[in-house]
Amino acid sequence: SSGISAEYGAFAMHLYIDKENLNRQLGTAKQLSAPEGCTAPGGISDEADVEVTKKRHAFFEEALIPVRNYFKDSDRLIEVDVSSISKEKIWFKIVRVFASFNMSERRNNNLIVIFIKDRATVEALIECQIRLIRVADIVDEPESDYNLLLECLIYQIGELGSPDVCYLVDVTGSSLNNPEALTEPTKCLIYELQERTALSTQLNKYQTSQLDDPENKEAGKSWDSNEYIGYKAPNNLTLLFTPDFDAHSAEVIATTYCSMEK
Repeated sequence: SSGISAEYGAFAMHLYIDKENLNRQLGTAKQLSAPEGCTAPGGISDEADVEVTKKRHAFFEEALIPVRNYFKDSDRLIEVDVSSISKEKIWFKIVRVFASFNMSERRNNNLIVIFIKDRATVEALIECQIRLIRVADIVDEPESDYNLLLECLIYQIGELGSPDVCYLVDVTGSSLNNPEALTEPTKCLIYELQERTALSTQLNKYQTSQLDDPENKEAGKSWDSNEYIGYKAPNNLTLLFTPDFDAHSAEVIATTYCSMEK
């Protein structure tokens, strides 16, 4: 966990690989070949000399000690283990670290995800150009296990970043729209079931201003006509479900999502 307080103006993030994993990866370094025309130091062929790479790593670690200690002593150091994982997973880890920060309210730290089955129920939000994600569009097999679909959804949201207001997630054509495929709720203590709630009760001032039309005050809040099943999770995450979701399906999706969003 980050343990970083919002009062600090700067912090350090240390992406590290432990020696055991480094040595294991270096064992395969000699199998690597340089791309055509790559002869500069630092190229793939340069990593084939295991001893050179070990010396570089040792030099880097020694040079890093004073900087790391400086930030660690003031509780401003975040360390992320990037051993033996892909660049996508490394980025996913970093996104989660930033999501865990205890920051004051800003336009981007109040993430709201609304799960929908019928676009007609949120037509007013769509007209406000709210970001819409179709689960069937982000996976190869929409009928796959719902755990995999939610993992892909969380990754997709992490890649897109925080929206101005919220995300609409259309589950049509996926296993998330099949109550029989949604088995048991995940054992998860990091969420809170709310009473049925209007979207306006979940928005901060900035988000509300993005939906209200100052030139057409007579229109009112047409986008605020639904009463959603609501779940509140840490890190200012809110999961909402349109009224056409049954309570069991909403609970399974919410608890699974929250258990993954750490």
